[in-house]
Amino acid sequence: MPAFREVRLPTLAVIRVGGFEVNPLVASLTIHFGRVGGVVLSKVIAVLLMLGVRRRLWMVNLVYIGVICWNVIVVVSLVLRGS
Repeated sequence: MPAFREVRLPTLAVIRVGGFEVNPLVASLTIHFGRVGGVVLSKVIAVLLMLGVRRRLWMVNLVYIGVICWNVIVVVSLVLRGS
């Protein structure tokens, strides 16, 4: 068992007791939009990116399925041509 445990505290609680944000993007947002505004905006951006990833992942899967189908067609045609 380690000698100490890592304690994860929400960013706003750490900032309130004198800490600072290490992530450069969130730190920049807190400078421009204030402590609460910067942290909240970073969370909103993260959620929007996550929602976009789901849609992009669906499209990437469709393209990948197309590539696999093309490869199967090529292999089957080569096998039939060789027979």
